[in-house]
Amino acid sequence: MKKDSTRPGKFSMLCVAGLFAFAVSGNSAVAASRSAALTVNVEGDGWVSSDSDSIDCPSDCTESYNRISQVILSASPGPDSRFVGWEGACSGTQASCRLRIRRSVDVTALFESTVVPGSGDDSGSDNRSDTNDPAVNTIQIHWPVYSTSQ
Repeated sequence: MKKDSTRPGKFSMLCVAGLFAFAVSGNSAVAASRSAALTVNVEGDGWVSSDSDSIDCPSDCTESYNRISQVILSASPGPDSRFVGWEGACSGTQASCRLRIRRSVDVTALFESTVVPGSGDDSGSDNRSDTNDPAVNTIQIHWPVYSTSQ
C-alpha cells in the first residue's frame, strides 16, 4: 500500500502485481482504530465512577479510551440502597471492577433498595393502604368460621 502524505484524508491507490489496494492516509483513521468506548449503565439508586474521573455515571456514562487502557470502576449505592453486582464486561459483587479496554464494551451496575415497604422506616408514611396506588399491594385473607357447638 502506498501512503499519500501530500493529500491527508484522501484515498490513494497502488497496483501491485495486478491487485488493487486502497489505503486511507491521515492520522484520523489510525487514531479511531486505537480507541474504544466504555459505556456504563446504572440500574437502581447508585452511581459509578472511574479512577481517572472520566466516568461519573449517571451524568457522564460514556468515554473513549485507548485500546490498551486499564480502567477501574467503582460502584457506590445511594441512601437506602445496596450494590448487588455487575453485568456486561464486569462481573461479580465486588464494588470495584478492573477493566482492560481492548474493544468497545458495556457495563451495568445493579443496585437494589434496602427499604422494606411498611417497615416503619420513618419516611413519613402512616402505612395506610391507598387503593388508588398500584404500587401498594394489599392481601386480605378471610378465614371461614366454623362452630364446634352442637
